[in-house]
Amino acid sequence: MINITLLKKEIKSNIWLIVTFVAIIVLYGTMITAMYSPDPAAGSLFAEMEAQFPELFALLNFNVDNFTNYAAFISGYLFGFIFIMFPLIFAIILVNKVVFRYIDKGSMAYLLTTPNSRKKIIVTEVVFIALTMLFLGLVMYLTIAVTAESNAPGKLNHGAILYVLGQWFFFLMLLSGLTFVSSTTFEGKLASGLNVGVPAVFFVFSMIGNLPDYDFFRFLTPFSLFNADEAIAFSNTSIWNLLALIILSVSLYGIGIRNFTKRDLSI
Repeated sequence: MINITLLKKEIKSNIWLIVTFVAIIVLYGTMITAMYSPDPAAGSLFAEMEAQFPELFALLNFNVDNFTNYAAFISGYLFGFIFIMFPLIFAIILVNKVVFRYIDKGSMAYLLTTPNSRKKIIVTEVVFIALTMLFLGLVMYLTIAVTAESNAPGKLNHGAILYVLGQWFFFLMLLSGLTFVSSTTFEGKLASGLNVGVPAVFFVFSMIGNLPDYDFFRFLTPFSLFNADEAIAFSNTSIWNLLALIILSVSLYGIGIRNFTKRDLSI
C-alpha cells in the first residue's frame, strides 16, 4: 500500500526539519520537567506566580491545581501550550512540504509518471506524516521520562503521560488533517492560506477561550477535544474526547486521500 522508496526519500529530505523540532522539544521538555519539586514550598512559588499573572497563565493555558502530582505538573506546563504550539507549527510545515508543495510546484507530475497509483503515493505521504508525529511523541515521552526519573525518581505516573501522548497524537493528526484536506482539495493561494490560517485561527480561539470572560470561544475550536488535565485523571470525558479525535482525524485524512485521487492534476 505504500512506496518504500518514496518513504525513504521523504525521511532524507525532511531530516533537518525533524532534527530542529526534536531539539526544541528536548530543550523545553527538559527545562519544564526539571522545574518540578516535591517540596510544597516550590508549589507555593508557582501558585504565587499564577496569582500575580492570572490572565497570562490563563492565556497560555498554564494551569496546575495539584503541584504534588508530577504528571499534572507536566500536563499543565507542557501540554497546555508548548507541546501544542511547536508540534502544530511542525505539522503545518511538514504537510505543506510533502503534499501541497508537490502539487503546487508540479513535482507531483513526476511522481505520477512512476508505476505507482495516486492512492499509493498519497497514502505513503500520510504514513510518513503519521510516523513522524509518532516519532515526535516518542521523543516527548523519553525526554519527560528520563528527566523526571533523574529529578524525582518514582514520582511520575508514566501511564498517565502515555495516555496524554495518545490523545496528543490524534489531536495533532486532526489538526494536520485540516491542512492535508485543504492541500488536496484547493489550489494556489487559497490552499496556502487555508493550510496555515485554519489551524492558526483555531489555536488563537483556544487561547482566547482560556480567559474567564471569553470561554465561549472553546466551542469554536477542536482544541476543546484535547484536555491534558482530564487525560491525566483518566476521566470519562477524556475517553469520549479520544474517540472523537480518532474518528475526526481518520475521517479528515480519508477525505483528503479521496479528494486527491479524484482531482484534476496538470501532468
